[in-house]
Amino acid sequence: MMNLRVCLAASAVALAAACSGSSNPLVATWKCETDMGGGKMSMENTYLADGKTKGSGEMNVNQGGMTMDIKLSYTGTWKQEGDQLTEQMTDVKIEQATMNGQPMPTEMHSMMTADMSTPQTSTVKVEGNTLTQSAQGMTVTCKK
Repeated sequence: MMNLRVCLAASAVALAAACSGSSNPLVATWKCETDMGGGKMSMENTYLADGKTKGSGEMNVNQGGMTMDIKLSYTGTWKQEGDQLTEQMTDVKIEQATMNGQPMPTEMHSMMTADMSTPQTSTVKVEGNTLTQSAQGMTVTCKK
């Protein structure tokens, strides 16, 4: 789940943040791609100057003879204190999901998103157009 949040990082929003006078380099839209055990995740995350966040992306997992493809979107909140970033997804929606090529049963959607609303804290570093987040021994790198 940490990868989803981490990865979970539009030019119009970035421009609006710049015009708002925000000096936090995290305020921007970030595109993240990462390999996770048996799968790949691609996310676009936007951190807004008011402490809100939104994003979308997809996960493709192939483990134990089962494949899952999930497209989702979310809104949430973020807060940075020093190099510590705490994020919480407040509304996660599965836009489309398949298991072994068939539509995923709707009752599984909430099971897939249940843990995503728990606040997550990671160590964050922004250098130019690169965002690096680390937590629980995992590191994800994103680009503007």
